[in-house]
Amino acid sequence: MSFSKQVKCRNCKHYYLIDKAPFSACSAYPTGIPNRIFQGISDHDKHRPFDKGYRYEPKDKTNSCRYCK
Repeated sequence: MSFSKQVKCRNCKHYYLIDKAPFSACSAYPTGIPNRIFQGISDHDKHRPFDKGYRYEPKDKTNSCRYCK
């Protein structure tokens, strides 16, 4: 597993946690990020199957809280 790629998902503005395994989700994969993407085996800078058009985008440094407005 590539730790730097795993951190990449966690630094995406579409990333959030869910209360069921695998616990990591995003707007592209609301029921759980596929292991190949989360572990950095497959990159999500390009279209992936079933991603609903969402891609990796870095969080806005000024407001990285998903629920804060």
